[in-house]
Amino acid sequence: MKQSTFKGKVVTAEEVVQQMARFDKEYRDSSSKWGTFAVKHSEKLYPPKQILSMATGISVDDFSGGDYTNRHFVELGFELVNAVPAVERAEQADEAVEQ
Repeated sequence: MKQSTFKGKVVTAEEVVQQMARFDKEYRDSSSKWGTFAVKHSEKLYPPKQILSMATGISVDDFSGGDYTNRHFVELGFELVNAVPAVERAEQADEAVEQ
């Protein structure tokens, strides 16, 4: 069984999948906390920081996202994808140039 240690807590791939199912039931329609990357599982995308928080019981306020969070999903065998569509990234780049 694949596992990763995050802030002293051991997390398994199975626990992550369980929390993804919970996310689908409880938070999928209301979640707005999406960063640049998402964890892809069963053709669905999940916010890494929120899923790791749910799996460990550690508040999202107590750790940073990005590589610090994402590497644990890679260790557990999950795929990370860019959550910002290419068109949206291009629009963001255009806005940055205009400013």
